[in-house]
Amino acid sequence: MRTFKEQAAKYGLTIKEISGDGNCMFRAISDLMFGTEGRHREVRQIACDYIEENKDYFQFFIEDDETFEEYVEDMRKDHIWGDQLELTALCQAYRFNLVVH
Repeated sequence: MRTFKEQAAKYGLTIKEISGDGNCMFRAISDLMFGTEGRHREVRQIACDYIEENKDYFQFFIEDDETFEEYVEDMRKDHIWGDQLELTALCQAYRFNLVVH
């Protein structure tokens, strides 16, 4: 972790602890966007709404063991981990670029 902090510091970045409760990605984006983890449910909703509204794009990234609708329904639940799909949706919805280290 020390090495990672040193690498981040070279770019003027810091590492911040985020609550690890299954909402962590949404909490991190909430913190970046609004300065608080507290809006993570709103961020999750934005991601899910965006994915749903853009089904023609996102449906091909859903695994075969569930339908698109089941995936979005599950993702709307608290404590379900977000992944690349939700990060992509948030970047597009909020119109920002994101680099994950």
